[in-house]
Amino acid sequence: MKRILIIALLALVATVSANAQYVRYKDIKKDYNTKDYFPQVNDPYSPTWSSVLGFFVPGSSQLVMHETTRGLLFLGGSAICSYIVNEEINNLTKIAVVDENNTITGFSDQDAAVKYSMVLIGTALVDLGLSIWSCIDAGKIAKTKNMYYQDLCGKSSAIQMNVAPSFALTPVQGGSYQPTAGMSLSLNF
Repeated sequence: MKRILIIALLALVATVSANAQYVRYKDIKKDYNTKDYFPQVNDPYSPTWSSVLGFFVPGSSQLVMHETTRGLLFLGGSAICSYIVNEEINNLTKIAVVDENNTITGFSDQDAAVKYSMVLIGTALVDLGLSIWSCIDAGKIAKTKNMYYQDLCGKSSAIQMNVAPSFALTPVQGGSYQPTAGMSLSLNF
């Protein structure tokens, strides 16, 4: 149930943010080879964290990177697999023979148990494959989009801005220091 709520929340966030104008992966993927990617400090996406998030919640990284259709397909596939796994576990539980120690000793219908087990294992493998595929896809999208933004900032004649949160100690009257938080702005021409 929690996974379904998370998926619904992520889908809502994706549809709300889908109205903004962002570069689409399918429009730039032919122009960049991810093997040539070199990380920069101001890259908007982390390929590592995108991959990790994409493995544990397939499609979520794609949604974060504004690839709504891809993200919803991965999320939907994962949700369907989770539903099937849950149903097959329930089916196996219904036909399980349990002793007084609450240990499963067999099944009342062996043929059905084999069928349910095969579907369960197959679906779990499909879900694992979907997670791995989402992980790899998220890393590629992050690298490709970072390379696009690196080229955009490097080739444009516009001012490059790097805004980052900062924390510093500022001297005040009386010789003490007071903590201050803020934003730093650096302009590169």
